[in-house]
Amino acid sequence: MTGSCLCGAVRFEIGVTSGPFELCHCNRCRKVSGSAFMVGLAVPRNSFQWATSTDSIMAFEVPLLNEPAEYKTFFCKTCGSPAPDPESNTDMVEI
Repeated sequence: MTGSCLCGAVRFEIGVTSGPFELCHCNRCRKVSGSAFMVGLAVPRNSFQWATSTDSIMAFEVPLLNEPAEYKTFFCKTCGSPAPDPESNTDMVEI
């Protein structure tokens, strides 16, 4: 399975999807998505690979406030589409 941002500058490939599939309704995810929720799919790290360089991915980090905890989101710097975290080293990649 392949995925990309709207302009195609960020592309990735997934071999196996195992989930979980999530709908986050927190205030920050709603603002980032412009919707009632943000959709996310977790895939095993060993099943995910970049098909392009991650140079087109930028991050926006909301500073730590009293509540809620800090928030970091990733997106294509050309078209603004959400993107996976290019620096994550966890066992799962959230798309």
